[in-house]
Amino acid sequence: LSSKDLARNENEFAYAQIETLDSDLVKAKRVKASPFQLECKLLEMKSLGEGPGSGNLAICEVLKFHINEAILEEGSKRIDPQKLDLIGRNGGFYYTRSHGEALFELKRP
Repeated sequence: LSSKDLARNENEFAYAQIETLDSDLVKAKRVKASPFQLECKLLEMKSLGEGPGSGNLAICEVLKFHINEAILEEGSKRIDPQKLDLIGRNGGFYYTRSHGEALFELKRP
């Protein structure tokens, strides 16, 4: 629902019935159900085209992280990807879920 083109004055959160939280340092709201949230200061917005499928690239400075401790590795401050159920947009109507057997680890040389 949040990917729908809405009128400039319509609220995506309200339209998609997504609960929000106030941020501590910035005006923008956060998604309450998200286990990992960033508060950012916009440094630059770059247009990536004018036609359909084009968009913008936001270059930001991260001011604050909010992390639900339930997603951390036990006894660590690292996020355990097995405790997340992430979804990535591939393009068009295709998405990818990265969870369980779909996740793999590749050590750096």
